[in-house]
Amino acid sequence: MSAPFNEPEADRLGLRPEHKTYINVWFRHLWYWASPISPVPILAASLAGMSLNGFLTVQLPMFAVTLGGAKGVSNAVKGLAPIIVTILLSAVGVPVWTALIVGVSMVFAVRRIPASVALRMARDGVRWDIVASVVSMLFFRHVVAVSGSVDALFEAVLGLGVPLIAILVVPPILVGTISGTPTMGIGIVFPLLLPLIGVGGAHLISIAYAGVIAGYLASPMHLCLVLTNSYYKSVLYLSNLLYHLAAGGALKL
Repeated sequence: MSAPFNEPEADRLGLRPEHKTYINVWFRHLWYWASPISPVPILAASLAGMSLNGFLTVQLPMFAVTLGGAKGVSNAVKGLAPIIVTILLSAVGVPVWTALIVGVSMVFAVRRIPASVALRMARDGVRWDIVASVVSMLFFRHVVAVSGSVDALFEAVLGLGVPLIAILVVPPILVGTISGTPTMGIGIVFPLLLPLIGVGGAHLISIAYAGVIAGYLASPMHLCLVLTNSYYKSVLYLSNLLYHLAAGGALKL
């Protein structure tokens, strides 16, 4: 939905297809670092046993870095109002489900959607596959914690002289790239790494989280990237992505 929405302004600015793709994908994923209503940090904080606000506080530097790599900020206050209100309510301690109800209700009110249509949209909007995935991930975490097998595995790995930072960076990036979904990547990585990190390792957890997101963003199975690339008919190479991340400019072939 966001790619067609961005296209008229991108065309007016004369942007190349590769730059359009970059902007669309980049802005879609800023909120993994700061939004208390995004399923990805909610799942990560739950698996890590941390409060959502505490987890997001640790991610704020990454949010600043990611925002710094983007261009332009929208002033569509009316359209953003439901999202802003929802985030603010959640940030001050209102339960996420309550904040979401308020935000969604504001959308219905702004768009003047009839109550019957709103109820049908709310009913059909539940992703039961995601619900089942979250339940299975939480169960997997419990099994891993109870078995203690991961402790022995990582003790053996550390005994071989593998640095802890390498374990916290490389596997999350690989899993994020291979899975192509952040929820699956976190569901696999966190239960495996948390026993190694231990209690109070918020910044170490943040490293693993950043690894999963980084792998996901660059994954050839990342549907946001695949669909955006297809819509804009852009041609992306790894060198283009690395250049843009390093230079902060437009993607160039």
